[in-house]
Amino acid sequence: MNLLLTIKNSENKLGIKNFIQEKATRLNKYFSNKINISWKNFTENGLHFSEVKISGFAGPDIKTKVNSRNEYESISLAVLKLEKQLQKRQALQKVRFSNELKERIHLD
Repeated sequence: MNLLLTIKNSENKLGIKNFIQEKATRLNKYFSNKINISWKNFTENGLHFSEVKISGFAGPDIKTKVNSRNEYESISLAVLKLEKQLQKRQALQKVRFSNELKERIHLD
C-alpha cells in the first residue's frame, strides 16, 4: 500500500497522520495487489474535510469526500464510506465471476 498523505490547517499533524495510517490499513483486506491511496485532510470554515482516492487496481478509482466538525470523525466516516463502496465492488465481482462460470459450464 502506498499512502500519499496531505494534512493542512491542523494542529495535531502527527496524531492525525498515525490515525489515518491505522485506518488505511483496514482497506488492505479488500485488495490482493499494491494500491495507491491519496488522502487529503484539511480544515475550512470550521469544518474538517477528508478526501480519499484509491487507485492501482482494475476498474475505476474509488473516491469519497466527507466533512465533519471533528477531524477524527471525518476520517472514520471516510473509511466507512470507502468500505461500503469496496464491499459493493467485491459483491459485483463475485456475481460476474459466478455468471461467467455458469456460462462456461453450459457451453461445455
